[in-house]
Amino acid sequence: MKSFENLCDRVLAVINSNYPERTDDYESNIDALTSEIKNSGWSPDELLSLSDRAFSDDVQLHILFLSAVYLSTSDPEYLVRIENIMLTDPLDIKLTSALLFQTRYYRFAGGKRDDYPFMRKLNRHLSERFIRELNVSIDMIPYEQRNHNLIFVVTGQLLGERHAPSRLVLSLCWYLQKYFGYLVQLLVMGEPVDINSTAAYWAGDIVTPNYFPDWGDQVYRFHDEDIHYYQIDLNSASRDKQIEVIGALYYKQPEFILQFGGFPRTDLLWRSMSTFISIPAGNNYDISDAHLLVSYQKNQAEEEEEFIHSQGQETLYINLKSLPLTENATEKKYSKEAFGIDKDSFVISIIGNRLDDEITDEFKAVMSRILAENENVAFVIIGIYELPLPEDIDTHTVRLGYREDFVQTVRITDLFLNPKRSGGAGGALRSLINGIPVITLPDCDVSAFAGEDFICKDYEEMISLAHRYITDNTFYKEQSDKARASQKNKTADVDIKAELQKLIDKAVELGRAQ
Repeated sequence: MKSFENLCDRVLAVINSNYPERTDDYESNIDALTSEIKNSGWSPDELLSLSDRAFSDDVQLHILFLSAVYLSTSDPEYLVRIENIMLTDPLDIKLTSALLFQTRYYRFAGGKRDDYPFMRKLNRHLSERFIRELNVSIDMIPYEQRNHNLIFVVTGQLLGERHAPSRLVLSLCWYLQKYFGYLVQLLVMGEPVDINSTAAYWAGDIVTPNYFPDWGDQVYRFHDEDIHYYQIDLNSASRDKQIEVIGALYYKQPEFILQFGGFPRTDLLWRSMSTFISIPAGNNYDISDAHLLVSYQKNQAEEEEEFIHSQGQETLYINLKSLPLTENATEKKYSKEAFGIDKDSFVISIIGNRLDDEITDEFKAVMSRILAENENVAFVIIGIYELPLPEDIDTHTVRLGYREDFVQTVRITDLFLNPKRSGGAGGALRSLINGIPVITLPDCDVSAFAGEDFICKDYEEMISLAHRYITDNTFYKEQSDKARASQKNKTADVDIKAELQKLIDKAVELGRAQ
């Protein structure tokens, strides 16, 4: 029989085993909560309604309850309820941003598609709050008064060339400086997450954006160009410091501001200052009030475009397939044996920056089925993964961690397997370029870059396709050739300078009309 009291006891056990310190029984408490919800037949509508009433006067317990249930069910409705609570501003802006970073991350890692209009509402609310709390008024810089040689490029975090979005940002800066003669000021608008304060409201692992250790003015040498960037910690900078920085940036009067992978807090700041353009770090259009939303993937959802145009914004498609400049890789060849792998093994790679969250129990079951059907398989995990694996998988898995020699290491693999997630394009692209086939689910970054030849409809088909790659040499050769050709075809006929010129021309057109 259903008992909300019993369920709350299970939730409390999860909370207490997570904070202030994680205890050994946390995972078993999560499992017990999952079983309680499933076996009692609790629906999201029931639990959302009951929790609204039970915790109406305790926002901390309400969010803890919702996050614990989400972590037990992976149902995004609980994330949406947390986000709706954030719309009422019960917490300071730092903690609000940190919790919204958690909800965005778990959607991204789970490959969940956002409700675009709602996410726009949420991001605008946070950005309006930021401007309101700073108590500043920002007037649009008239186009004729702007510095037509200066562009701001804005991002939320800069992690170096191994991080695919960071490499795209650096490549954008490089092209705009080297081929278009602009002076580019890269701005990293940091929002570090305070793990301790966030853990008091979130019943699971805390995800944080990462930053280079030095704040302020810095220089990053990217290929043969110096990229000047300014990195500010918005969460520790005083109101006076933030206003000082905004004033200094305003005084520079950029021709336009180009955002790639930014966070929502400063969105309306840039829109108020100059022509503002936003490019997403993933699928679809960016969640932004920018004057121009740029997509680099065709066939966007019509309802999203309709919503964007209804807000008075414009859209533009440009082909960025050949944009990212490659890492500096040596021609040194690696062997499977050098990593303790039998030379005759079929090596399947799992690559990413968030693997602790992306290698779920569901995906482990996929790995286990592949091993059960194919004796000569070895899995290679590239990226930090510190959680235990079932014994049958662990004995066939090599964990290589973070690799500076990433490009060379990928070449020892035979197949790239993409878990259910939104990201992963960096590893997939390097695999495809080297003729290593990919298997991915639809509606994610990897599927957009890989193309129809490498998409499966579900995990069941992923397992059968993996078996075919392993056992059918003719099929493997055909797909390997397609993999290599797919990337050559996508980039060979793309004039990246012409594509970026389209963006610049549109920015100038919009600026002159403002």
